[in-house]
Amino acid sequence: MRKKQRNKSILLRVTAFIFIGFLLVNLGYYQVRLANINSQLDALESEKLAKEQQVVELTRLLETSDDPEFIENAARKRLGYVYANERIYYDSWGN
Repeated sequence: MRKKQRNKSILLRVTAFIFIGFLLVNLGYYQVRLANINSQLDALESEKLAKEQQVVELTRLLETSDDPEFIENAARKRLGYVYANERIYYDSWGN
């Protein structure tokens, strides 16, 4: 009888040890997963800030698109336009 009870006690301890090991492995897995998700969240938040800044800049451009100075700068820089009698000189020795 005593041997049977002792076998049950050992079996109970082994089962508890395996269960605790299983819980610790799962805890480690979820800690790693949580760290990965947090790093993804940080990356997405920084991307969101960059997009918000881009939206602010594009909104500002839309608001100033009727400004004659803006139109002239866009025509000069983007399209290379100049006035009829205007000459453009480029410094090939400088920066």
